[in-house]
Amino acid sequence: MAAFAHITPARCTQLGNALTAAGLAWKDNGNQARPELLTYTVTDPHGRRWTIAGHQ
Repeated sequence: MAAFAHITPARCTQLGNALTAAGLAWKDNGNQARPELLTYTVTDPHGRRWTIAGHQ
């Protein structure tokens, strides 16, 4: 799992855009109103999965 600090709604949007541009399938846990709790699950074409969270 990757975690990062100082997450903002704008940075969440940038991350989603970057994941899409990279051709990766992703979804989030729906916590856009509280970006510090927002978690992304990313799956690559080989089925490997990562979790990226705005909290530590």
